[in-house]
Amino acid sequence: MVTSAQLALTQSPISSLILSLGNTVMVKLDDSNYVTWKFQLALLLDGNGILGFIDGSIPCPITSESEIGTVVNDTAMSDAFKIWKIHDKPLMTLITTTLSTTALSCVIGCTSSEQMWTNLCERFANMTRTNIVQLKIDLQNITKGPESIDDYLQRIKDARDKLAIIGVVISDEDIIIDALRELPHKYNTIKYVNRGRENLVFLSELRSQLKAEETTLDDVPKQVPLLSDMVAHTSNSVYDAGGISSTKSISIGSLFGGPSNSSVSYSPVLNTYQ
Repeated sequence: MVTSAQLALTQSPISSLILSLGNTVMVKLDDSNYVTWKFQLALLLDGNGILGFIDGSIPCPITSESEIGTVVNDTAMSDAFKIWKIHDKPLMTLITTTLSTTALSCVIGCTSSEQMWTNLCERFANMTRTNIVQLKIDLQNITKGPESIDDYLQRIKDARDKLAIIGVVISDEDIIIDALRELPHKYNTIKYVNRGRENLVFLSELRSQLKAEETTLDDVPKQVPLLSDMVAHTSNSVYDAGGISSTKSISIGSLFGGPSNSSVSYSPVLNTYQ
């Protein structure tokens, strides 16, 4: 039942959301960001209790008190419809402020926020089978290049999200298998460890493993100059009393306190190892 207070309402509280929208929904809907746009806008509307206007759970009331079948008295709108319209109109305005020029053309002529939402979903989420196949191929072709582990895993997640929004669900197990398969050879330790497990790791655990391995691999180049300095320091004792150079066998194992069964021969004059 519509109250007198509701009938006295001249402006919907939804109007106040439009002013703060720029700080909440950071993208304008186009062909490249439907997933991000839909998530941010749905989160905003749900948080303010108005998602029902676009998903149909707060439907438009009958237009008039005397509406029967298809007969509508346009001059006698019901009070419930008036109140609903007060809220839905600013919601339509709110949605249009988040659209690019291309997306805006899809909602011209719409008479409700629900109709606008439906048109946008059909336009940007309705992909053909060819698009789905291509997205799956794109996901499987993602390889770990020079970028960080975080960037590599984010590219996989973005590809997975594009498929999810059109109803194609990729399991965590498949994502883990794809991620491990496309790692470079220097991550073979991680590959072998996970292949030998009875159960695959969780995605969060795999990320932690890869991050730790990435840090270890980044530290390796820093240790090479240290090895060279140690070898050069050891070679200083090669010269004899007359200043004539000789060749001396240097045990690599002894440099690290290990066995001395591996050695190289160093000639200071030639400055070469043999």
